[in-house]
Amino acid sequence: IFSHLSDVNRQLKSETDKKVKYEQELRKNEVRIKELELKTDKQQKVLKRKNEEVVKATRKLRYGVDQAKENEEFEKKRLWLENEIEKIFHQQKDIELLEKSLRDRDSSLKKKEALMVEKGELELKKTKSSIKLSKDISRISIKMDTIEEEISQHHRRSVQGHHDESDEQSVEQLIRVKDELLVQKLQMDQLFETGGLALNEERRLIELGEAIEAVEEALQYKNDLIEKKQLTLADEDVDYRNVEFLLDNMGILSKSEYKHLLGKFFIKIIELRKSAQDSDEMRCHFELQASGHEKQLEDAQHFISVMQEQREREFIELQRRHEEEVQFLMSQLQRLNESRNNSASFLEKKIKGLEKDLYFYKSKFRQGKEMHRDSHSQQQQSTDTSTMSNSGHHHGVTLPRLKHPGRLIDSEQRMTGLDSHQVEESKRLNDIFKVTNSHPRRKQKEDSDRQKAMLEYSLTDSIDVISKNPWEN
Repeated sequence: IFSHLSDVNRQLKSETDKKVKYEQELRKNEVRIKELELKTDKQQKVLKRKNEEVVKATRKLRYGVDQAKENEEFEKKRLWLENEIEKIFHQQKDIELLEKSLRDRDSSLKKKEALMVEKGELELKKTKSSIKLSKDISRISIKMDTIEEEISQHHRRSVQGHHDESDEQSVEQLIRVKDELLVQKLQMDQLFETGGLALNEERRLIELGEAIEAVEEALQYKNDLIEKKQLTLADEDVDYRNVEFLLDNMGILSKSEYKHLLGKFFIKIIELRKSAQDSDEMRCHFELQASGHEKQLEDAQHFISVMQEQREREFIELQRRHEEEVQFLMSQLQRLNESRNNSASFLEKKIKGLEKDLYFYKSKFRQGKEMHRDSHSQQQQSTDTSTMSNSGHHHGVTLPRLKHPGRLIDSEQRMTGLDSHQVEESKRLNDIFKVTNSHPRRKQKEDSDRQKAMLEYSLTDSIDVISKNPWEN
């Protein structure tokens, strides 16, 4: 980590040295530009003076003797002068481009310096976070080791026989603490792998590195371009070091030559004025178009903002309606579930009541059947003893055949004065059989079983009545 910090400091130092070097070069270039500007001013003065001489020469041309030869020499000088003017013009353009390149390089240097400062801050933060995370990881590892040692001590104690519930609870608590510390350690390991920085900070650090590389490449390209332009200007400056260079090469012109040259320059000035006027008209036209496009763009942006607000309002309204519908459906579903639960609980209670009644009547039926069996056996024994003693003709008692048990029950009610509870119970038993056994395939069998049960129940009651009042029957 400290080596990384030293590398970062070394890199910052080298960048500051480069910046100082670039600033020195910039100052030299500015001095050079000022010198070139002074030279161009001098050259313009020379041109002005030459133009005056050209005017004078044109005046002298009227009085020349060898007009053809002078015109030829004049054309050569004129062409040479135009070429020199073009060279000066290109030189001024190169100087302007050089100034622009120097300004761009200066701005790139400032941008690189800002990026380096930001990158250094992020790397320093990353280093501090890594140190802090390493300390936390070591602290958690020590805690986990102590907890494992305590757990092993509890295990040894349990193996030796010293074991109770408090030890189990403490072991479980230690295991939970160990799991929590393990989760924290895994999280810190993941953070340590990323350097302890957030995701956006890590991404920003990568972007800064890429941006610094791009700025360095751009600076290298601009430095090469500036060097080439400086060499070009230095080579061109050899021809223009002497201010009297143009005058010496122009020589002495006649009056006619000056006049002809002046006319050519006037024509050129008129053409330049016309081209400048055309360019101004085109510029005004483009400015009008640009203002119209800007107005259209503003209108479109305003329309887009209005439509966005309208869509947001519609979306909010739709969301509100959706939430209301969802709440309504949830309330309906809740009421439906409550009604289903209530009906299910009601049916369950009813079924439980019917099952209890069925169990009750089945037990009553078993009791009646047992009583019928006991009474029948007792009556058989009494009839046997009576026939053996009296030959069975003193009273003429014979048991009637029960063809209609319902009538017998009615007669028993009339004779014995019993209440109608047993008849109601038999009816309820019949209803229970109807409710519990409603399958169509079993209907016939269930009807027969029910009739049989009713018959046995009636027989039991009739036998009880006969046993109580045998002589009345």
